[in-house]
Amino acid sequence: MKIALKFSLVVISFLTASCEMGLNSSRSFVENTDARALFYIHSNARSQTYIKFTISGISIQTRDGSWIKVMETPFELDSSKLAGRQLFLKKTSLAPGVYKAIRLGVSKASISGSKGYVNLALPEDGGVVLSDINLKLGMGESFVISLEWNPNKSVANRYLFKPDIKAEMQEASSRGVMLFVSNSGSNYITVIDRELERVIGAVSVGDGPMGMAIDAGQDVLYVVNSVSRSISVVDIKSLKVIDNIPLTMGIRPTDVVFVPDADSLIDGKIYVINRDSNSVTVIDALKRRVLKTISVGTSPSAIVSDTERKEVYVSNERSNTMSIISTVNDSLITDVVVGNRPTGLVLRRDKDMIYVLNEASNSISVVSPSLRKSVGTISVTAPPARGVEGFNGRLFITDASADTVKFFNSFDVLTDSVGSGVKPMNLAGDEQRNRLYVTNYGEDTVSLIDPIGEAMVKKLTVGEKPYGVVFFEK
Repeated sequence: MKIALKFSLVVISFLTASCEMGLNSSRSFVENTDARALFYIHSNARSQTYIKFTISGISIQTRDGSWIKVMETPFELDSSKLAGRQLFLKKTSLAPGVYKAIRLGVSKASISGSKGYVNLALPEDGGVVLSDINLKLGMGESFVISLEWNPNKSVANRYLFKPDIKAEMQEASSRGVMLFVSNSGSNYITVIDRELERVIGAVSVGDGPMGMAIDAGQDVLYVVNSVSRSISVVDIKSLKVIDNIPLTMGIRPTDVVFVPDADSLIDGKIYVINRDSNSVTVIDALKRRVLKTISVGTSPSAIVSDTERKEVYVSNERSNTMSIISTVNDSLITDVVVGNRPTGLVLRRDKDMIYVLNEASNSISVVSPSLRKSVGTISVTAPPARGVEGFNGRLFITDASADTVKFFNSFDVLTDSVGSGVKPMNLAGDEQRNRLYVTNYGEDTVSLIDPIGEAMVKKLTVGEKPYGVVFFEK
């Protein structure tokens, strides 16, 4: 929903394991009585009028008419740098309730001319811009308010600055374009529209959100809350938490997969790895209750599933093995010896292999699920953390030691390294839009990378210590 503004007077190192991250967050935000509002601004204008202006502050009006300051630090905007991008303005806590207007203070503005930038006149009252909104925040909720600025319509009579800005209230996009990011240090997940390539929403979950999995049959997202030992069930259509599954078995749950039932659209099971109890918890997704735990190796660090084989694979970081689990009877089939400190797994469907990323030995173990053993090793030049396969059978892995993403060709030969952000963690690939999405744990951003052109496109600011990233697979 867009509301036109009315102008009224206007890690950390990785320590011994990448999966140690995201576990030192504060208490869950949903336990707080406050709501969380996140302010962003973006511009979609193609041809640019080059304008700079400073937001001197932002206030929000309560239902009773009083104003609350939510941003007091000046923020300078430059239309030439904002074009096609989104910038994060402010995160603030608000009391639950109804809010009916936003006010922006403008302290100065200038426009590019033949001799450089020339100052623009501000409205007589000092540059206040008012916008009517209809925002209701509940206890512990998170909410995104995004401002869209059109510089080409922001100057009147060639001298007066009247910013053309529209306010977008949080609203779910089509399920086919939403991307979800778990912020392990912020106790909420960020929602990104992959078509618009900007943040459109936020959902408060439990404490220390890390692994995520999508249940397409029920249109829900499962979010593992590592510190509060629970799974938040998020309805994707409404961007609301509709249930909470206590993890009564297992210590320090981190990553998760959902395995649908072969004969039903709504049945299936959730598998959660427990790092400190060396186990995998099995959950009935329909009844949302814990069924059992399965013992695996020491310090399980990553998990993937193969629905065709009806198996789940778990890398065990401190026992240098990969566990194979049957999803038919939920039992351990065998452990396969791999390299040193395996932290990531990539299911290579094109090769019918599982690639195990070994951080301590700078190698990738190639495991045959049919033979139940490692059949080869690929040496790499840096510690591989997490990876993803796609784009005509290519492999992409994160290298947190160099803050890069490594690109391989279809023959598993390294072709390039592209800078991502500080401590890149997990990846997701969208072949239709030619994008890799990389969570940068050390700088609170998600990188959007062009894998064909092998270049960074942009970064989006999300919550603290972003960890997981998922979206609907077609």
